[in-house]
Amino acid sequence: MLKIRLLIITFIFIWLVQLPISAGQQKATVTKTEKSPNYVILISVDGMKPEYYTKADQYKVKIPNIRSLCKEGSFAEGSETIYPSLTYPSHTTLVTGVKPATHGIYSNLVWHGEETSKIEEWNWYSSSIKVPTIWTEASKAGLTTASVGWPVTTGAKITYLLPEIWKEKYTTSFKVSLENATPEVAELVTKSVLQAPEILNDSVKTTAATEIINKYKPNLLLVHLAELDYEEHFNGVFSEPVLAKLEETDSNIGKIINAAKEAGIFDQTTFFVVSDHGFAPIEKEFYPVALLAKEGYLKLSKKDELLEWQALPFGQGGSTAIMMKNPNDKVTEFKIIEMFEKFAAKPNSPIGRVIKRDELDKLGANPNASCFLEAASGYEISSSLTSKLTESAKKYKATHGGVPTSLDMHASFIVAGYGIKKGVREVLTKNINVAPTISALLGFSLPTAEGHPIRELLTVPVPKVKTQSNNN
Repeated sequence: MLKIRLLIITFIFIWLVQLPISAGQQKATVTKTEKSPNYVILISVDGMKPEYYTKADQYKVKIPNIRSLCKEGSFAEGSETIYPSLTYPSHTTLVTGVKPATHGIYSNLVWHGEETSKIEEWNWYSSSIKVPTIWTEASKAGLTTASVGWPVTTGAKITYLLPEIWKEKYTTSFKVSLENATPEVAELVTKSVLQAPEILNDSVKTTAATEIINKYKPNLLLVHLAELDYEEHFNGVFSEPVLAKLEETDSNIGKIINAAKEAGIFDQTTFFVVSDHGFAPIEKEFYPVALLAKEGYLKLSKKDELLEWQALPFGQGGSTAIMMKNPNDKVTEFKIIEMFEKFAAKPNSPIGRVIKRDELDKLGANPNASCFLEAASGYEISSSLTSKLTESAKKYKATHGGVPTSLDMHASFIVAGYGIKKGVREVLTKNINVAPTISALLGFSLPTAEGHPIRELLTVPVPKVKTQSNNN
């Protein structure tokens, strides 16, 4: 009996000694199999045409960082944008995966009827977006988010936010953006920018982005670099000032990539470089207000002040929406559309074509517009109040806003890094596919998206879509 008792005591002792070792081994195994966090950095280069990287040698432009992303990852020869191809609705599509009719940002400006040209209220506030965004869904998945200069993000529930916003003049954008930033980002920018500029420029945005990466390592970072668009408007596509700005933009992209390396997250990061629209050259300006006035659908004073109106153009560039004062007056609406169609049919008309409601619904354009006027080649359409019908373009040499199927309006799409195949060259993708692809890389779904993850580029599984409520 004594021997049996000694054997039992010995067995219990050995079991007690081994227990913490086994527990420790089990704990180590769990830790080892935990999934490392992933990161996505989405950089939008406003107005960047895909030819800038697909034909970089032809234009003798030095963009080593963009070309390296193309080489190490995948890219498209073009990406179909939305209608109208304007900055604010396009950027909202990039983060929602839906077209303007669904997400609610129909133009850069908010429509205020006859007061629109006086108020010029831009679509700054995220509360206007009607569907979930990649930042709202990332937050629900327990991920941290950041945004620098991205349109329509003022007031957004983003962890680290520096929105694009100004009051009255664009030259107030640095000050007003800081006032609407999250406290951590406002402090970072204030400390890192030695001399405060008037405008929230690309240099400041790049500094803010690199500081946020180094200090906070957000899982999702949105960055909007806008200065290339400005140069293209004023100097024309492929001009020397534009190519110089593109090289400067490439340098900023390189700084953001290096920040990911310094922060130790480079190997887990996917880099997207995209754009919101392309550009087309212009020589002349067309004013629909003058035609509406001539045909008696509005009245201007001798000083070109609006006295009466039944219809007005809304938005300018490659197209404009025609808005009715009384949307229920279908008789007048029909006559106005017919008037524009007859004018478009004339030789050398500044109107390329009139896009009516059935086609607008397919394009996902402003549901409140009676029709859109698409500019003829070489023309820009302006919503300015004037009795002039056409004149030579005085301000811009190039514009955007045209239909997304136009080659000139095609946007850029480059992606490289974590979860991305190397060497895939797509002929054409769509901007509505960007947000679903990002959500797949970060491990959540975007159930309201009209686009889809670009599976042929991914090396990671695509999460199943779960039905959930539309909540911003």
